[in-house]
Amino acid sequence: MSADAADCARQLWINVIALAIDDATLTAAAQNNKDLVRYQARSWLTKPSADFNEVCHLAGLDPKAVREGAVRCIQAYDANPERAECSYEFEGERHTIAEWSERLGLDRSVLRGRLKSGWPVGEALTAPYGFRAPRKRKRAA
Repeated sequence: MSADAADCARQLWINVIALAIDDATLTAAAQNNKDLVRYQARSWLTKPSADFNEVCHLAGLDPKAVREGAVRCIQAYDANPERAECSYEFEGERHTIAEWSERLGLDRSVLRGRLKSGWPVGEALTAPYGFRAPRKRKRAA
């Protein structure tokens, strides 16, 4: 597998995890069967399973760290569904996107977009405003 294909595959699995967290906290827009979706997502994220571990490994992430982060997001949502926001750790500090945004002077939507796109937390927080990750070039057939 080429490096570009490997990066695309890794991004796909990161997005699978991000979608599960969205489903578990109902941040995704209207869903007809939201209770079932929320239950299934929470079960997958919080209960040990080979499938979860494999997806984390395919995403290049530590399953234990992903599970701990997902549990924090779920707990934050359950404590206050109207204002729930996940926190991110970098260089020994843990803050929400809003807090990091204020501390660093970057727009919240920029940080949120970078993190949802699979940027490592350190890069998402330290890249200058306007910086874009290099786009993958398609190979000629």
